[in-house]
Amino acid sequence: MNPAKRIAMANDLLIELQQAVSKIIYCDPPSFNEGELGNCLKRLNTAYEQSVQRLKNPCLRISTIGTTSSGKSTLVNAMIGRRLAPIDIAEMSAGVISFTHGEKSRLIIEKTENAVWETGEWADIDDEEIYLKLRATKEENAYDGVMVAYHKEKKKRNDLEAPRVQIESPIAPVLFPNLLELPKEIRFEILDLPGLKRLEDRQNLKVIQQKVKNTFSLVVMDYNHTDEASRAALLKELKEVVEAMHGRTDAMIFLLNKINLRTEQDQKLEYRYEKLKEEITEQLNLKSSPDLLGIDAQLLFYVQCAWDRIKNPLPRVNSELNFLKIV
Repeated sequence: MNPAKRIAMANDLLIELQQAVSKIIYCDPPSFNEGELGNCLKRLNTAYEQSVQRLKNPCLRISTIGTTSSGKSTLVNAMIGRRLAPIDIAEMSAGVISFTHGEKSRLIIEKTENAVWETGEWADIDDEEIYLKLRATKEENAYDGVMVAYHKEKKKRNDLEAPRVQIESPIAPVLFPNLLELPKEIRFEILDLPGLKRLEDRQNLKVIQQKVKNTFSLVVMDYNHTDEASRAALLKELKEVVEAMHGRTDAMIFLLNKINLRTEQDQKLEYRYEKLKEEITEQLNLKSSPDLLGIDAQLLFYVQCAWDRIKNPLPRVNSELNFLKIV
């Protein structure tokens, strides 16, 4: 069944649900106006309205979560076909960066409490300008971009609210419909979420929990960080993320990045895969083994570092588009 028919069927089922609930309430209205039943009805109405709105404006959302510096932003850039998400060998991403399609580029950096970085809205802005607004450093560009300013200020205070950024720009999955084969009426959005660095960083964890509830998630892990201690820390944080999703893991794919760094002294990849899948299954209380794919995004990182200051780099990223098909 194609997506458009699924949406129509879900809408019909919601209407039937509303009619059935209305009939039940009609039998004894006072019982549903107060107490626990009344509270349940309010929660049901809220969920119903949210579902109706989502069906009116259907959107496929893909979020990237995982360990810090695991290659999440590199993967995001590959999927959208542009170098917009900040990339660096060290920690760079913070907060939430939302990518949606638009004929012209637009950048919105929301005003958040105690923000020490530049906020506002910019229209008709090219890729390099967007990138610098997020990634610039005083040493190279005479000012700090959003992510650099955030990380500097974060060292001084733990209660700093993470940045919220919206980027609208022509992106590959919409420009090339055959990649995902989505109907035109379904919007597409990619969320670059902050890295899971440490459990005490509750601010980032809270942001991730809020955003993954209605998304398809790519969980990116670093091959270098799959020792026993690192795995345990990651899975402990990931368990809290899954709990926020009410235990749903059917919309998650696990990616083990940087497998090219494996040496002859390392265990066989097949063994590493199976061991990691067993631990994920056990820690997250899964009924079946999760999907786990090994990838090497190093080439993507180098290509994105070399992209020039041009309006539309999409024709130059055939390798990234093929990578999106694989993912």
